[in-house]
Amino acid sequence: MAIDTTDVRSNADKQIKHAVDTIGRSEIRRKVFEEIYRGKSSGKTAEQIATAIGINVVRVLQEALILSSAQIIRKKKANGRLVYLKDEFFSLHKKRILRRVAKVETKISPDSEIEIKLSSTPKMKTRRSPAKKSKIIKILFLAANPKSTVSLRLDEEVREIEHKIMLAQKKDQLILIKKGAVRASDLQLYLNQERPTIVHFSGHGTDEGKIVLEDKMGNPVTVPSEGLARLFETIKDNVRCIVLNACFSLEQASAMNKHVDFVIGMSSSIKDEAAIAFSSAFYLGLSSERSIRNAFDQGITELLLLGFSDEENTPKLLCRDSVDPSHVFLLK
Repeated sequence: MAIDTTDVRSNADKQIKHAVDTIGRSEIRRKVFEEIYRGKSSGKTAEQIATAIGINVVRVLQEALILSSAQIIRKKKANGRLVYLKDEFFSLHKKRILRRVAKVETKISPDSEIEIKLSSTPKMKTRRSPAKKSKIIKILFLAANPKSTVSLRLDEEVREIEHKIMLAQKKDQLILIKKGAVRASDLQLYLNQERPTIVHFSGHGTDEGKIVLEDKMGNPVTVPSEGLARLFETIKDNVRCIVLNACFSLEQASAMNKHVDFVIGMSSSIKDEAAIAFSSAFYLGLSSERSIRNAFDQGITELLLLGFSDEENTPKLLCRDSVDPSHVFLLK
Protein backbone atom coordinates (compact mmCIF):
# COMPACT_ATOMS: atom_id res chain seq x y z
CA MET A 1 0.00 0.00 0.00
CA ALA A 2 1.52 3.33 -1.04
CA ILE A 3 1.72 6.02 1.64
CA ASP A 4 0.95 9.53 0.46
CA THR A 5 3.37 11.96 2.08
CA THR A 6 2.53 14.90 -0.21
CA ASP A 7 2.49 18.19 1.70
CA VAL A 8 2.46 16.27 4.97
CA ARG A 9 4.46 19.03 6.62
CA SER A 10 2.09 21.88 5.68
CA ASN A 11 0.89 22.33 9.26
CA ALA A 12 1.23 20.73 12.68
CA ASP A 13 -2.24 19.17 12.84
CA LYS A 14 -1.82 17.46 9.50
CA GLN A 15 1.57 16.09 10.51
CA ILE A 16 0.29 14.74 13.82
CA LYS A 17 -2.79 13.19 12.16
CA HIS A 18 -0.48 11.66 9.53
CA ALA A 19 1.62 10.05 12.28
CA VAL A 20 -1.45 8.77 14.16
CA ASP A 21 -2.97 7.32 10.96
CA THR A 22 0.32 5.61 10.07
CA ILE A 23 0.76 4.01 13.48
CA GLY A 24 -2.97 3.19 13.62
CA ARG A 25 -4.01 0.25 15.81
CA SER A 26 -0.70 -1.61 15.37
CA GLU A 27 0.65 -2.13 18.88
CA ILE A 28 4.04 -3.28 17.58
CA ARG A 29 4.41 -0.23 15.30
CA ARG A 30 3.58 2.01 18.26
CA LYS A 31 6.23 0.26 20.36
CA VAL A 32 8.85 0.69 17.61
CA PHE A 33 7.94 4.39 17.26
CA GLU A 34 8.02 4.88 21.04
CA GLU A 35 11.39 3.13 21.45
CA ILE A 36 13.07 5.16 18.66
CA TYR A 37 11.89 8.39 20.32
CA ARG A 38 12.71 7.23 23.85
CA GLY A 39 15.61 8.85 25.71
CA LYS A 40 18.35 11.09 24.38
CA SER A 41 19.98 8.59 22.03
CA SER A 42 20.95 10.05 18.66
CA GLY A 43 19.99 6.81 16.89
CA LYS A 44 19.13 3.16 17.47
CA THR A 45 19.74 -0.01 15.44
CA ALA A 46 17.06 -2.61 14.72
CA GLU A 47 18.85 -4.99 17.11
CA GLN A 48 18.72 -2.45 19.95
CA ILE A 49 15.02 -1.79 19.34
CA ALA A 50 14.19 -5.52 19.14
CA THR A 51 15.96 -6.23 22.44
CA ALA A 52 14.28 -3.30 24.19
CA ILE A 53 10.70 -4.19 23.20
CA GLY A 54 11.05 -7.97 23.00
CA ILE A 55 10.32 -8.81 19.34
CA ASN A 56 12.44 -10.22 16.55
CA VAL A 57 14.66 -8.02 14.37
CA VAL A 58 12.84 -8.81 11.11
CA ARG A 59 9.57 -7.45 12.50
CA VAL A 60 11.35 -4.27 13.66
CA LEU A 61 12.74 -3.77 10.14
CA GLN A 62 9.26 -4.17 8.65
CA GLU A 63 7.64 -1.64 10.98
CA ALA A 64 10.56 0.81 10.73
CA LEU A 65 10.27 0.71 6.93
CA ILE A 66 6.63 1.84 7.17
CA LEU A 67 7.53 4.64 9.59
CA SER A 68 10.50 5.85 7.52
CA SER A 69 8.51 5.68 4.26
CA ALA A 70 5.95 7.94 5.92
CA GLN A 71 8.76 10.34 6.98
CA ILE A 72 7.95 9.83 10.67
CA ILE A 73 11.49 8.63 11.41
CA ARG A 74 14.76 9.07 9.58
CA LYS A 75 17.44 6.51 8.84
CA LYS A 76 21.11 6.47 7.92
CA LYS A 77 24.02 4.07 7.57
CA ALA A 78 26.67 4.22 10.32
CA ASN A 79 29.64 1.84 10.36
CA GLY A 80 27.84 -0.37 7.86
CA ARG A 81 24.70 -0.66 10.02
CA LEU A 82 21.27 0.91 9.56
CA VAL A 83 20.46 3.40 12.33
CA TYR A 84 17.01 4.90 12.95
CA LEU A 85 16.85 8.57 13.99
CA LYS A 86 14.26 10.90 15.46
CA ASP A 87 12.57 13.59 13.39
CA GLU A 88 12.74 16.97 15.12
CA PHE A 89 9.03 17.76 14.66
CA PHE A 90 7.73 14.37 15.77
CA SER A 91 10.14 14.35 18.69
CA LEU A 92 8.62 17.62 19.87
CA HIS A 93 5.04 16.26 19.54
CA LYS A 94 5.70 12.64 20.59
CA LYS A 95 3.45 12.72 23.68
CA ARG A 96 0.59 14.28 21.75
CA ILE A 97 0.87 11.62 19.04
CA LEU A 98 0.95 8.76 21.55
CA ARG A 99 -2.11 10.14 23.37
CA ARG A 100 -4.07 10.17 20.12
CA VAL A 101 -2.83 6.68 19.19
CA ALA A 102 -3.99 5.42 22.59
CA LYS A 103 -7.49 6.78 21.88
CA VAL A 104 -7.52 4.99 18.52
CA GLU A 105 -6.45 1.72 20.19
CA THR A 106 -9.11 1.91 22.92
CA LYS A 107 -11.95 3.30 20.80
CA ILE A 108 -13.23 -0.22 20.18
CA SER A 109 -11.94 -2.39 23.00
CA PRO A 110 -12.92 -6.08 23.25
CA ASP A 111 -15.20 -5.38 26.22
CA SER A 112 -16.77 -2.15 24.99
CA GLU A 113 -20.47 -1.82 24.28
CA ILE A 114 -21.27 -0.99 20.66
CA GLU A 115 -24.47 0.55 19.33
CA ILE A 116 -25.92 -1.09 16.22
CA LYS A 117 -28.32 1.07 14.19
CA LEU A 118 -30.92 -0.72 12.02
CA SER A 119 -33.35 1.13 9.75
CA SER A 120 -36.52 -0.48 11.11
CA THR A 121 -35.56 -1.31 14.69
CA PRO A 122 -34.65 0.71 17.76
CA LYS A 123 -31.07 1.04 18.90
CA MET A 124 -29.66 -2.14 20.36
CA LYS A 125 -26.56 -2.81 22.37
CA THR A 126 -24.35 -5.83 22.04
CA ARG A 127 -21.12 -6.82 23.73
CA ARG A 128 -18.14 -8.15 21.88
CA SER A 129 -16.55 -11.27 23.24
CA PRO A 130 -12.98 -10.71 24.44
CA ALA A 131 -10.47 -11.62 21.74
CA LYS A 132 -8.57 -14.80 22.45
CA LYS A 133 -4.94 -13.97 23.17
CA SER A 134 -2.26 -15.88 21.28
CA LYS A 135 0.23 -17.74 23.40
CA ILE A 136 3.61 -16.00 23.39
CA ILE A 137 6.81 -18.02 23.83
CA LYS A 138 9.95 -16.15 24.90
CA ILE A 139 13.33 -17.66 24.05
CA LEU A 140 16.14 -16.19 26.15
CA PHE A 141 19.34 -16.66 24.13
CA LEU A 142 22.42 -16.40 26.37
CA ALA A 143 25.78 -16.26 24.62
CA ALA A 144 29.35 -16.15 25.91
CA ASN A 145 32.60 -16.36 23.97
CA PRO A 146 35.40 -15.15 26.32
CA LYS A 147 38.30 -13.43 24.60
CA SER A 148 40.89 -16.14 25.37
CA THR A 149 38.72 -18.98 23.99
CA VAL A 150 38.23 -20.30 20.46
CA SER A 151 35.98 -17.97 18.49
CA LEU A 152 32.47 -19.36 17.91
CA ARG A 153 29.91 -18.24 15.30
CA LEU A 154 27.31 -17.20 17.87
CA ASP A 155 25.87 -14.41 15.69
CA GLU A 156 25.40 -16.93 12.90
CA GLU A 157 23.49 -19.23 15.26
CA VAL A 158 21.15 -16.38 16.24
CA ARG A 159 20.67 -15.47 12.58
CA GLU A 160 19.80 -19.06 11.63
CA ILE A 161 17.34 -19.43 14.51
CA GLU A 162 15.63 -16.13 13.61
CA HIS A 163 15.47 -17.18 9.95
CA LYS A 164 13.85 -20.54 10.75
CA ILE A 165 11.34 -18.90 13.10
CA MET A 166 10.36 -16.39 10.39
CA LEU A 167 9.63 -19.28 8.00
CA ALA A 168 7.29 -21.00 10.45
CA GLN A 169 3.50 -20.69 10.81
CA LYS A 170 3.63 -19.35 14.37
CA LYS A 171 6.43 -16.80 13.87
CA ASP A 172 4.52 -14.00 15.62
CA GLN A 173 4.19 -16.07 18.79
CA LEU A 174 7.93 -16.57 19.34
CA ILE A 175 10.10 -13.78 20.69
CA LEU A 176 13.87 -14.25 20.62
CA ILE A 177 15.68 -12.19 23.27
CA LYS A 178 19.47 -12.10 22.84
CA LYS A 179 22.03 -11.42 25.57
CA GLY A 180 25.77 -11.48 24.82
CA ALA A 181 28.97 -11.60 26.88
CA VAL A 182 26.93 -13.18 29.68
CA ARG A 183 28.34 -13.30 33.21
CA ALA A 184 27.23 -15.52 36.08
CA SER A 185 25.93 -12.42 37.86
CA ASP A 186 23.61 -11.72 34.89
CA LEU A 187 21.65 -14.97 35.09
CA GLN A 188 19.21 -14.16 37.89
CA LEU A 189 18.72 -10.65 36.49
CA TYR A 190 17.78 -11.89 33.00
CA LEU A 191 15.47 -14.62 34.30
CA ASN A 192 13.67 -12.12 36.55
CA GLN A 193 13.39 -9.57 33.73
CA GLU A 194 12.27 -11.80 30.88
CA ARG A 195 10.38 -14.77 32.46
CA PRO A 196 11.21 -16.96 29.39
CA THR A 197 9.66 -20.27 28.37
CA ILE A 198 12.93 -21.49 26.83
CA VAL A 199 16.45 -20.68 27.99
CA HIS A 200 19.14 -21.28 25.37
CA PHE A 201 22.84 -21.15 26.21
CA SER A 202 25.36 -21.00 23.37
CA GLY A 203 29.09 -21.03 24.00
CA HIS A 204 31.87 -23.18 25.40
CA GLY A 205 31.82 -26.13 27.78
CA THR A 206 34.82 -27.69 29.51
CA ASP A 207 35.90 -31.36 29.46
CA GLU A 208 34.72 -31.53 33.09
CA GLY A 209 31.17 -30.63 32.01
CA LYS A 210 31.13 -26.98 33.14
CA ILE A 211 29.50 -24.11 31.22
CA VAL A 212 31.89 -21.23 30.47
CA LEU A 213 30.71 -17.62 30.97
CA GLU A 214 32.69 -14.35 31.23
CA ASP A 215 33.97 -12.12 34.02
CA LYS A 216 34.02 -8.30 33.93
CA MET A 217 37.21 -8.35 31.86
CA GLY A 218 35.90 -10.86 29.34
CA ASN A 219 37.93 -13.75 30.72
CA PRO A 220 36.48 -17.29 30.94
CA VAL A 221 34.75 -18.35 34.16
CA THR A 222 33.16 -21.77 34.74
CA VAL A 223 29.82 -22.11 36.51
CA PRO A 224 29.35 -24.99 38.99
CA SER A 225 26.60 -27.50 38.15
CA GLU A 226 25.03 -27.10 41.59
CA GLY A 227 24.85 -23.34 41.10
CA LEU A 228 22.93 -23.64 37.82
CA ALA A 229 20.65 -26.31 39.27
CA ARG A 230 19.84 -24.06 42.24
CA LEU A 231 19.22 -21.16 39.85
CA PHE A 232 16.39 -23.01 38.09
CA GLU A 233 15.05 -24.38 41.34
CA THR A 234 14.76 -20.79 42.62
CA ILE A 235 13.64 -18.86 39.52
CA LYS A 236 12.15 -21.24 37.01
CA ASP A 237 8.80 -19.40 36.62
CA ASN A 238 7.59 -20.28 33.11
CA VAL A 239 10.72 -22.15 32.00
CA ARG A 240 9.74 -25.44 30.32
CA CYS A 241 12.85 -26.14 28.30
CA ILE A 242 16.61 -25.44 28.49
CA VAL A 243 19.02 -25.90 25.58
CA LEU A 244 22.73 -26.12 26.45
CA ASN A 245 24.34 -25.81 23.03
CA ALA A 246 27.89 -26.26 24.34
CA CYS A 247 30.41 -29.10 24.40
CA PHE A 248 30.25 -31.62 27.28
CA SER A 249 27.15 -29.95 28.79
CA LEU A 250 25.25 -33.15 29.62
CA GLU A 251 26.30 -33.08 33.29
CA GLN A 252 24.90 -29.57 33.69
CA ALA A 253 21.76 -30.62 31.80
CA SER A 254 21.21 -33.52 34.18
CA ALA A 255 21.46 -31.24 37.24
CA MET A 256 18.97 -28.76 35.75
CA ASN A 257 16.54 -31.49 34.72
CA LYS A 258 15.64 -32.04 38.38
CA HIS A 259 13.77 -28.73 38.27
CA VAL A 260 12.88 -28.13 34.58
CA ASP A 261 10.77 -30.50 32.44
CA PHE A 262 13.03 -30.68 29.38
CA VAL A 263 16.77 -30.05 29.06
CA ILE A 264 18.96 -30.64 26.01
CA GLY A 265 22.69 -31.12 26.58
CA MET A 266 25.70 -32.31 24.57
CA SER A 267 27.31 -35.61 25.57
CA SER A 268 30.68 -34.72 24.02
CA SER A 269 32.28 -32.03 21.89
CA ILE A 270 30.27 -30.77 18.91
CA LYS A 271 31.38 -28.85 15.82
CA ASP A 272 30.26 -25.24 15.61
CA GLU A 273 28.40 -25.80 12.32
CA ALA A 274 26.67 -28.89 13.69
CA ALA A 275 25.55 -27.05 16.83
CA ILE A 276 24.03 -24.29 14.67
CA ALA A 277 22.28 -26.80 12.37
CA PHE A 278 20.78 -28.70 15.31
CA SER A 279 19.47 -25.66 17.22
CA SER A 280 17.96 -23.89 14.19
CA ALA A 281 16.09 -27.05 13.12
CA PHE A 282 14.88 -27.60 16.71
CA TYR A 283 13.30 -24.13 16.81
CA LEU A 284 11.81 -24.58 13.35
CA GLY A 285 10.03 -27.64 14.73
CA LEU A 286 8.77 -25.86 17.86
CA SER A 287 7.52 -22.85 15.90
CA SER A 288 5.73 -25.20 13.46
CA GLU A 289 3.54 -26.55 16.29
CA ARG A 290 5.52 -29.77 16.74
CA SER A 291 6.04 -31.50 20.07
CA ILE A 292 9.27 -31.21 22.07
CA ARG A 293 10.23 -34.75 21.00
CA ASN A 294 9.47 -34.11 17.33
CA ALA A 295 11.39 -30.80 17.34
CA PHE A 296 14.38 -32.55 18.94
CA ASP A 297 14.17 -35.32 16.30
CA GLN A 298 14.10 -32.65 13.56
CA GLY A 299 17.35 -31.28 14.99
CA ILE A 300 18.94 -34.75 14.78
CA THR A 301 17.58 -35.23 11.24
CA GLU A 302 19.13 -31.91 10.19
CA LEU A 303 22.54 -33.15 11.37
CA LEU A 304 22.20 -36.23 9.15
CA LEU A 305 20.91 -34.23 6.17
CA LEU A 306 23.89 -31.87 6.33
CA GLY A 307 26.48 -34.62 6.65
CA PHE A 308 27.13 -34.48 10.40
CA SER A 309 26.40 -38.19 10.96
CA ASP A 310 29.23 -38.39 13.51
CA GLU A 311 27.28 -35.91 15.68
CA GLU A 312 23.95 -37.79 15.56
CA ASN A 313 24.26 -39.07 19.13
CA THR A 314 25.81 -35.95 20.67
CA PRO A 315 22.62 -33.99 21.58
CA LYS A 316 20.61 -35.63 24.36
CA LEU A 317 17.05 -34.80 25.43
CA LEU A 318 16.48 -35.25 29.17
CA CYS A 319 12.91 -35.30 30.54
CA ARG A 320 11.41 -35.41 34.00
CA ASP A 321 9.53 -38.65 34.76
CA SER A 322 6.18 -36.88 35.01
CA VAL A 323 6.15 -35.53 31.43
CA ASP A 324 6.16 -37.09 27.97
CA PRO A 325 7.96 -34.92 25.35
CA SER A 326 5.82 -36.44 22.58
CA HIS A 327 2.71 -34.94 24.16
CA VAL A 328 4.00 -31.45 24.98
CA PHE A 329 3.41 -28.75 22.35
CA LEU A 330 4.62 -25.32 23.45
CA LEU A 331 2.67 -23.61 20.66
CA LYS A 332 -0.45 -25.74 20.32
